[in-house]
Amino acid sequence: MPAIDHEGWKRVLPDLFDSEFYARWAPRFRLISRYFRTTLLHAERIPQRGGALLVGNHATWGIDSFALIPEIFAATGRPVRGLAEKLLFATGLSRGLFAAFGAVPGVPETAVQLLRAGELCLCYPGGDRDSFKPWWQRHRLLWERRSGYLRVALRAGIPILPVLGVGIDDALPVVGRDRIFGRRLLGGPRYDLPLLLPGPLPLPSRFVFEIGEPITLSMEDSPSDAAIDQHHARIWKTCQQQLDALAQRYPTPWRDRMARYAAELHGEP
Repeated sequence: MPAIDHEGWKRVLPDLFDSEFYARWAPRFRLISRYFRTTLLHAERIPQRGGALLVGNHATWGIDSFALIPEIFAATGRPVRGLAEKLLFATGLSRGLFAAFGAVPGVPETAVQLLRAGELCLCYPGGDRDSFKPWWQRHRLLWERRSGYLRVALRAGIPILPVLGVGIDDALPVVGRDRIFGRRLLGGPRYDLPLLLPGPLPLPSRFVFEIGEPITLSMEDSPSDAAIDQHHARIWKTCQQQLDALAQRYPTPWRDRMARYAAELHGEP
């Protein structure tokens, strides 16, 4: 097993992104998009130039990104720089692979640098908590007080673009968490690994992504924490409403019923 280097993310240089390599290989990743019969709605809302921060819900092991990013490139011709979990760069192999496809460690300084340079960036405010949530919470945004994306957008002076997806949590349904292996390997309960219903191979669920209306921010130069929290709550609510509406337009009746039953069994509304 490759050695885990928790500081490996510091060796990723975002300026060395090879756009020609990306353009050659991104279309091939549309095989993943086709496997999930991916639909991207309202791609025209993505600006043709200039920085913008895409924010949305996240699926198990980030499988949604492998379908979404090639579709955005196909629709707009713009590469997407993923603001990724630092641990994804903890081995030489993973570091080279993710960096080659435009991913960078999700730290504020790097994100602001790329956005100010006119890049299109993608982040998931809920992070690992949203990605590893139980399957019966599949249409719920678990963002809590994670407002770092908002602070980055304000510093960079760029709009936020919601990108919400349905079907993405049905490919690898999470039914529990392992409390031993991940903690020992990676160092803490945050990394409790998901227990998956079908095993490691994803089910052929249909993915539908929708780009929402751009959210333009207007705040004072040094907003208070209370102001940040207020705007975060508004954006969170807007995105949750968009996700709810998308789920209603693209229902999966028997899965929806099963999710409701599972939530009731766990005492959740």
